Amino acid sequence: MANKRKIFFLHIPKAAGSSVNKMLSKGFNGSRVAFHVEKERSTKYTNLKISELDMFSGHVTLSEVKRLFPIDDFLRVTVVRDPFLQLISHINWIKHISEDQESAFFYNHPELVREFSLKLRALNFDNLSEVESFFHNLPDIGKNSFNNCQTRYLYDGKVPRIILESDAQIAIKGLAFFDVVGTVEKIDEFVKQVYTRMNWDFPVNIVNANALNNRYNLDVNSPQLKEILLPLYSADKIVYDHVVQKEQEGAWKKKGSLFSDIIKYFRIRG
Repeated sequence: MANKRKIFFLHIPKAAGSSVNKMLSKGFNGSRVAFHVEKERSTKYTNLKISELDMFSGHVTLSEVKRLFPIDDFLRVTVVRDPFLQLISHINWIKHISEDQESAFFYNHPELVREFSLKLRALNFDNLSEVESFFHNLPDIGKNSFNNCQTRYLYDGKVPRIILESDAQIAIKGLAFFDVVGTVEKIDEFVKQVYTRMNWDFPVNIVNANALNNRYNLDVNSPQLKEILLPLYSADKIVYDHVVQKEQEGAWKKKGSLFSDIIKYFRIRG
C-alpha cells in the first residue's frame, strides 16, 4: 500500500476522540484540519472541502463516509473502547450537558437533547429498578445515543433503528474499511501505528483530553448495573472483543517496515 499523506478519523463518541484529534493533528502542525464535521450534516457536507484538508474527523457513521466522502487518498482510522465503560462515559456526558442550565453550552444543544439530559440527571442510579425501567424504555434520542453506539457507527449499510447482537458481524465487516483500528485501552499503540504509517516521529506524551469518564460516580463495578445495561452494549462487546483479538495479532501493524525488513534479513542470513 502506498503511503497516504492525509488522515480521516471516524470519531466514535466517548472513545478518546478528543485526545486522538490532538495527537494526530500535531503531525500537521494543526493546519488544514477539521474536527466534528458532523456539524455539516444538515447540508450533506457540501460546505466541507475535503480535498483542501490534511485531516478531518467527526461523529459520522461508516455508511455516511462511504456514501459522501471521497477519501481514497486518506489513511482511514478509528478507535473503539471497552463497551460498558464507553456507555457509562456517554451517560455521564449527556448528564453533563444540563449541569449548568443557564449556560450557553446547555442552550447550544437541541431541545430534545436538553430534555433528555434533564431526565437522565433526575434518575436515581442507586435505585436499580428505576434505572432498569428508564433504560428499557428509552425515547428515540436515548436509543440513538446509547443503543450499541459503537456498532451503530461502524455498521456497513443502512443503520437499523435498534441494534441487535446479530448486527455486530456487519460492523466487524465494516472494520475492513479502515487502515488502522485501535482501542482506548492501548491508545499509545494506536497512535504509534498511525505515526508509523505517516512516517512521523513518535510523540513522547499521549494527550488525555476531554476526559469526563465517570465524574458522576456511577457504580461501574455493580454486576446488577452491568446486567441491566447489557442490551445497550452487547453488540459493541462482540465488536470490541474482535478488535482486541486482532490488535493482539498485530493486524494493523504496518507491513514491510524498515524494522521488519531488518528482522527478515537476519533470519534469512541465520
